[in-house]
Parts: sequence; C-alpha cells; structure tokens
Amino acid sequence: MRLDVEAHVPLRSLESWLQRSGDCPLSIALSCLDTRVPSSSLQPFLDAILHHASRLRSLEICLPLDNLRSIKGSMPLLRSLTMGPNDELIDPAPSEPRLHLFTDALRMESLILFTFFNPFYITLPWSQITSLTASLYVHEAAEIMRNAAALEILIIIVYNVDELNLPLAPIPPLSSLHTLILKTSSGGAEESTGIPALLDALSLPALLFLNTYECFLGGDPVTAISALRPTGCLLRVHILAASTSQGVYEKAFPNTRFVVEEVEEGRGGG
Repeated sequence: MRLDVEAHVPLRSLESWLQRSGDCPLSIALSCLDTRVPSSSLQPFLDAILHHASRLRSLEICLPLDNLRSIKGSMPLLRSLTMGPNDELIDPAPSEPRLHLFTDALRMESLILFTFFNPFYITLPWSQITSLTASLYVHEAAEIMRNAAALEILIIIVYNVDELNLPLAPIPPLSSLHTLILKTSSGGAEESTGIPALLDALSLPALLFLNTYECFLGGDPVTAISALRPTGCLLRVHILAASTSQGVYEKAFPNTRFVVEEVEEGRGGG
C-alpha cells in the first residue's frame, strides 16, 4: 500500500486497510514531501503503521525528523527499507546523541536513502545491509562504508560539491562487495578531489562490476582499477566520459569486459 499524506488519504482508510489485511506481511509507503505539513498531523498515520510493525516486510517512509524519532518496535519480517527525512537536517550539536533507528529489524538487508539522510546523526544497522542506494557527500559515503562490512551492492550518487580536501580515515576492505556504481548528482563528469580519494581508500577484493566516470579514477585510471581489485579480475567495467581508449584498458585487463564511452573529439586519447 502506498500512502501519500499530501493526497489527503483519511486516517480511517489506512486503519481499515490494516485491519482487513489480517496477519499478512505488509509493504507500505508513507510519505509527505510538503515540509509545511506539521509532524503532529502525520504522527497518527505513522502510529497506525507502527502498531503493526511486526508484520512489516517492506517500508518506505519520508517524513519530518520528529516523526522518524518515534520509530521503534520489533520488525522481524522487514527486509527492505527506503527512508529519510523530508527536509535537510541541521547539523546536531556535538552533545546531542545519535538517533538509532531500526535496531530490531534483524533481517533488513536492502536500503535506499533519501536525499536528506545524514549518517552522522541517524544510525541504522549498517553491519547487516547488503544492498545500499543513496545520494551522499563523499565523507558521508565513507562513514557508512566503515560500518557496512556486509555490502554486496553499492550505488552512490555523489553530490557535486567541493569538499574540504581532507584525508579520509581508513575504510576496512569490503570483502563481499561485487557491484559498485558511482555517479554524480548532476549526471555529469565534473572532476572532484573527494571522489578519487574515496576510491583510493577502498579495497574491494570481490568486485566484479564497476560503473563510474574516468575522472573519478584520478590521473592513472588503470592503476586505480588495479588497486580497487588487488587480486583476481573484474568481469565487467563501464567507464564513462573517458579520454583513455578502450584498447588501453583491454590490454591492461585482458580478462575483463570493458565498455568505454569516450569523451567528444578534442579531449585527447590514451
């Protein structure tokens, strides 16, 4: 059931549907993108859903932070979560404790994070997540990777914002990650000092598929790819906006299938 609060769905309709659903597992989406709607108006809808938390199998939720703070309860069936606040979070005071959510969703594996998610304030059970899709700043992505050792699929849309060129703290090897897709929020290939630094900090011994822009691989993309997968070989690599020819990649990695989309003429070749 998808419930868009902005569409003025009556609360009684939700309660009736939940009652009629019996003991069936639930897949529910509850969102309100209109930041003018007060959290107090949305809380009864969330409370009605959380009353059946033990039956939730899939949940999508985009609400004010005040509503997210009320999420609690055992969710033994929950496998898939899409979530985030519906407005940008102001950085919390250093003395404010982190908000720990879904700590009792012990089977949750798949996670999609909305734009305004802040991993320095909201903590999820990262250690059990195997698939993550999110739009993040480089330092936010690194923070999650340090705690998500079970990741197998990682899709990150990186914000095109120049971040302080500070060294990233070490990231433990992601030994199960086999798919890495790294793009930018604008869809372009703007150079960034932060993204190559992130890739340089990664060790992905199980990586099979890589999809990213060549400029994210730094000045020596062939060496950067080798460092990502220090043992064995990648099966597929998709390089976007490349100035290095496909032949150069294929010579360096003869057992890998490359798809190289080169830049327009005039940008040079490898």
